[in-house]
Amino acid sequence: VSEKIGRKVYKLKFSYTIGYEGDTREDSEFTNMFDKMYPPEN
Repeated sequence: VSEKIGRKVYKLKFSYTIGYEGDTREDSEFTNMFDKMYPPEN
């Protein structure tokens, strides 16, 4: 699985969990952390 697709799937799972909890701040912090570990290709 490419990093881009993996990130998309992982973010979807994470966003669903965070969306259920209703905390967008944690979602953005996680996305920033994930972007540092796996920078988007474009």
